[in-house]
Amino acid sequence: MSSAQCRIVVYTFFQIGSNGGHRKFIRIKNLTSLLGKLNFLKTQFQDGVLHSLKLEASLRKAIIKGWHSYTQVQPSAISDVEWWKSKIKLNKGRSILAPSSTSATVTTDASREDWGAVLQTNINKSIAWGVWPSQTFLYSSNQTESRAILCAICHFEGTFKKEEINSIQILSDNSVAV
Repeated sequence: MSSAQCRIVVYTFFQIGSNGGHRKFIRIKNLTSLLGKLNFLKTQFQDGVLHSLKLEASLRKAIIKGWHSYTQVQPSAISDVEWWKSKIKLNKGRSILAPSSTSATVTTDASREDWGAVLQTNINKSIAWGVWPSQTFLYSSNQTESRAILCAICHFEGTFKKEEINSIQILSDNSVAV
């Protein structure tokens, strides 16, 4: 979650939080948006699912009123709001992938007409590019990006063997292709 998104979530939590013992009203649309952002954060906090249940219950009860109406969050959900506030403020973020020791990084990009790749190793940096043959039929961006990755690996094959590179990190703007 970016710092701007974090500020928005914390601000929304302060809107929900108790103000001198009085509950505040919150727009149902904003509560729904907040719960959507919390769903994104549930992967980082294992207990997050449990601390969203009361907020979701408040939303289910209030949704009957309409998208643009206001509701009060259940008093029992305020402690969950405080839990989320503390977790988000202390969140440093972590990758869901375990760090691996890669010997090289190949970054690729492709368009309908051509492809390009950059190989970064501990020793040097190499660039490769090419134009698709006229008989190549690539129907989707997934096919195009996958083909660019394949072309890059084939192009840099000699470098991989020469430098004895056993693991490669592939970076692409298409997550399906990787």
